[in-house]
Amino acid sequence: MPGIGKYHLVAELARGGMGIVHLATSHGPGGFQKLLVVKELKPELCQDDSFVAMFLDEARLAARLQHPNIVQTIEVGSEGQRHYMVMEFLDGRSLNRIARRFADRGVFPVGAHLRVISEALRGLHYAHELRDFDGEPMGIVHRDVSPLNVLVTFDGQVKVIDFGIAKSIDSTQETKTGVLKGRIAYMAPEQAWGQPVDRRADVYSAGVMLWEAATGRRLWPGKNEVEILATMLREGPPSPRFVRPDTPAALEAICMRALARDPKERYPSAADLVADLEDYLARRPDAMSMRDIGGLVSAVFAEERRKTSALIDETLSRVRGSAPRSGVMLTLEGHTRGTPSGPSRVLPSPGRILGSLQPSAASVAPQQPWWRTWTTGRATIAGAAAGTLVLLVLVLAAALGGDVPAGASAAMHPRAAAAPDALVVSDFLLEAQVETDADRNAAMAARWAAARPPTHPGKHPSTSPTTAEPPASPVPPAPPAEIGPSGGHAPLRP
Repeated sequence: MPGIGKYHLVAELARGGMGIVHLATSHGPGGFQKLLVVKELKPELCQDDSFVAMFLDEARLAARLQHPNIVQTIEVGSEGQRHYMVMEFLDGRSLNRIARRFADRGVFPVGAHLRVISEALRGLHYAHELRDFDGEPMGIVHRDVSPLNVLVTFDGQVKVIDFGIAKSIDSTQETKTGVLKGRIAYMAPEQAWGQPVDRRADVYSAGVMLWEAATGRRLWPGKNEVEILATMLREGPPSPRFVRPDTPAALEAICMRALARDPKERYPSAADLVADLEDYLARRPDAMSMRDIGGLVSAVFAEERRKTSALIDETLSRVRGSAPRSGVMLTLEGHTRGTPSGPSRVLPSPGRILGSLQPSAASVAPQQPWWRTWTTGRATIAGAAAGTLVLLVLVLAAALGGDVPAGASAAMHPRAAAAPDALVVSDFLLEAQVETDADRNAAMAARWAAARPPTHPGKHPSTSPTTAEPPASPVPPAPPAEIGPSGGHAPLRP
């Protein structure tokens, strides 16, 4: 199974502009196993110093962020030309996917939607307020706040993910003139103009998410990026009541202040926006706790979650076992986490993937009991030694010019004609029998040579009729072992 560092890569979760996100496992003593997420810089970008520096900036920044509403980064590492970061595994779905799923099955409750945004704002405020080790503000701005980068877990947690284009004071990369980083539909006007940004740019992006939660639709539907930029810079976003007249006045006021074109007219911080939003949520009849929201989301994605969990469990069981593995990494559905801007990867049915990995029953040879294999092996060695002694006696007799009566071989070593089952004896008895047989064979050869009558030249010695040697019990040949291309495994059959 492919891996990087000390981590086994189980399946690919997503691809973005810079990175590939994998589901991975970490193993330890006593059967320890933990699911993690590994984000790796794309191989084709590893030779570009600017992309490597940008990726390491993200990793260094992410490692400093420790908050319940931000995905946790556990480790950052490099292996040769490969650069990666290790993050916690979050079992959930993005806010974007949740909204789309509820659009097909019923509207996502506005109170629940607003609660998720409020939790995400708490994580953003923590990042905005973070200070360096010397106490100086780090000036972090996410710059890509959107429903794709807000994840809701099935147990009721909200996590802000993907600080890939986040800006901080100690960043080594400067944004080039004419280059836009972020999603245009959620971008603040000053960011679109290429001007310096601060935390209020993230407040604007959160305001777009609030507007969409209040109206139940996208802010700029049917427009391409150029049209969105032109409309945003010329007119600004419309009021929620223009689209949905029943929008409460208090919610409309919160949205329009967060979406002010002039940063000075917006909420000065994410915490100030959370304060007004929580005060409004306290008066909404559909307000929900995060625990209830987690249960609601889990129920909607129950079937999809079951299939994904079964696929992961089956794959991990193959990692723990000794069955042959194909070495092909699986691909799970959708943007579970990491950089969600890449194309979705469709999850094939578990039967299609796992069926080709299962060896057929006929290709797995039954194993002999350990005691039978051990004793049979020892008996085989003893039988070979006894046969060698018999051959030496016959050669000695022939050298002395005499004939060996038929059946003498069986008489000198009665075990040679015995059935194979008679060779199953204990270790010490077998060794003693070999030594006794050797002494008996030597003495019998000497007696036979002394008792032989003289032979006259030119005449054949007289021979007396002897009893024919009984045929040995036939031993069926062992069935041929099935050897696969790797030399040690039976061939895999779908």
